[in-house]
This record gives sequence, structure tokens and C-alpha cells, in this order.
Amino acid sequence: MGKINGYTFFYYCFYRDESWYQKHRRLTAPWDQSLVVSVSSVTAAQWFNLMTLATVVGYYFHFRINLIYILCMLVTGFVLLFINSRLFTEKKFKSLKSRYKNEKHKTLKGYGVLLYEIGSFVLWIICLFVFRAN
Repeated sequence: MGKINGYTFFYYCFYRDESWYQKHRRLTAPWDQSLVVSVSSVTAAQWFNLMTLATVVGYYFHFRINLIYILCMLVTGFVLLFINSRLFTEKKFKSLKSRYKNEKHKTLKGYGVLLYEIGSFVLWIICLFVFRAN
């Protein structure tokens, strides 16, 4: 399978998202910016995971959610988007497409990626409500 680095999972999420948009091009035909949407969905999932971690750490150390926290999270989101827009390119998608060409259980893995992306947001919301109540 090749060299595994810290971004392998996120590359796979990007590949699954972009594959779905490539397959369903007729649904995105008026806008046709599937690469932007794929990069944004992976970035959003990473961002929600970081926000969940920051909320848990903030609760542990008794930090309050204030303007500085919100600004730090926004800056983090923009930095992630900048980094990911450089990492996830059309060229990278083509290399991932050839890498995962004969993949088994791709539908099940695609649902796993979808659950990861939606679950990141849901976990953050649950985390906010649980720690806000305490």
C-alpha cells in the first residue's frame, strides 16, 4: 500500500468525497466545484475534531468560551483550509484514484467516511451541551 503518514486517513476521506462528486457530476453541474467541496468537507471534519478537543481541554482547565477562544478556532479553521487546499489537489486525487482503483468494500468505506464527517460535528455539539450543563 505504500508509505503511511499522518494524513493517510484524510487523503482517503478526500478521495471518497471527490469520487462521489465525480460520480454524481450531474447533481453538481451548475456549480461544478467538487474539489472545493471535497477539501472543505475534510477540513470541516478536522476542524470539528479540533474544536471538540479544545472544548474538552478547556473544560478540564476551567476555561470559559469567550471571544479569544472563538477567534483562535476561526484562525485554526482558516489555517487548516489553507494547508488542505495545498495538499488536496486534482493531481493528488488522480494518484489516489490509481492507488485505490481495485479497492474492496468501497461503498461501506464511503459510508464510514460520511459517518466520520457527520459524526465530527455531532460529537462537537454533544460535547458543548454536556460541558455547558456541568
